[in-house]
Amino acid sequence: MSVNTTRFGVIDVAPDRVIELIAPILGFPGSLHFAMIDGGEGSPFTWLQSMEEPDLAFVTISPFSFFPDYDFELPDAAQDELELESVDDVGVLALVTIPKDPSQMTANLLAPVVVNTKSRRAKQVVLYDTEYTTKHFLLPEAARRDPKAASQTRGG
Repeated sequence: MSVNTTRFGVIDVAPDRVIELIAPILGFPGSLHFAMIDGGEGSPFTWLQSMEEPDLAFVTISPFSFFPDYDFELPDAAQDELELESVDDVGVLALVTIPKDPSQMTANLLAPVVVNTKSRRAKQVVLYDTEYTTKHFLLPEAARRDPKAASQTRGG
């Protein structure tokens, strides 16, 4: 299927690269269908491009690529909503914020987007009783410049 986008022009998206959110991403109520666009060969980034709004796209990562110890318990309600049958059916994406200084990139580990990889249904899940925040630096040198963030670094 073809998708009109501001960043990429008109692109063709395979059906297995489309996810359907069962609830919108916080703050973006108009979009429930997103195309997953790879960031390029060897890139850890994936774009979630809205199929309803050409100018809405999110940069994401697999949090496990940058934070190998990232771990959380998915609430039963979210498991039921996503109709997850096995841990093997779970995909996890973290939204990335890229400020003017890209060395200050952060990932939102508090509210990951959880994807049922079989059905392609997804939901942003806000975690409770966790030390994760919305701003974990992707690059360790960024945290060294910000002592308050020492615990929010890649792998830390």
